Amino acid sequence: CDPKGTQDALLDRVLSDCGINSRDDVYCDGDNYVDDIHQKTSLLSSVTDPKKKTPQHRHHIKSVKRIANIGKKILHVGRKHVNEKLEERIDSLRSKFLAQEQQDDDKLTGILKEDEEIRKWLKAGVQLSGDWRFILLDTEVPNAFVTELLPKRIFVTTAMIDGIIQNDDELALTLGHELSHLIHSHNTEGNKVQKLLLTIEILLLSLDPTEGLLSLAFMGGLTTL
Repeated sequence: CDPKGTQDALLDRVLSDCGINSRDDVYCDGDNYVDDIHQKTSLLSSVTDPKKKTPQHRHHIKSVKRIANIGKKILHVGRKHVNEKLEERIDSLRSKFLAQEQQDDDKLTGILKEDEEIRKWLKAGVQLSGDWRFILLDTEVPNAFVTELLPKRIFVTTAMIDGIIQNDDELALTLGHELSHLIHSHNTEGNKVQKLLLTIEILLLSLDPTEGLLSLAFMGGLTTL
């Protein structure tokens, strides 16, 4: 199993679903990361010079920097919120434990480790940690999303930021809303199914001599189950 290769294939699929078919349609706050995407994403073509500085290109570069600036602030707030909630839960359980006049540290540690809410906040803390990338997709599909399938990335489309989001407050609200889904694991079960289906599809495409026809038929049948 190649988790890295699977993730690259998932990135292919995400970009394809958003209508992305050229490397010039992908913008990121880090140039090296954009180059990395271009090298790893097989569906992206190089029909134009990626360094060509058109007015539209400059506008999108400005937009992705704006997204990154607001996004980093939202991540900071999100991490602080998660840490506060984790500390609150630990303090609450510890207080209840001590109120029962129990002094067994090992027992308290076991209670903390098994608590579902503590596990939730610990998982959220891990998901929000580290360096994040903010990616702008030049497409007419209005969308902004975060997915566990492609961790530590926030995707926003040009149709969303140019056509729907009117100011930085609305951008912050949008990014905060998407991160809240990740923090509260609203899409975890759905992502497990989605990842399974996409992984099967990727495997089928690699084995399918009909260039996708068999795979499409098989995946269509699976999604009706």
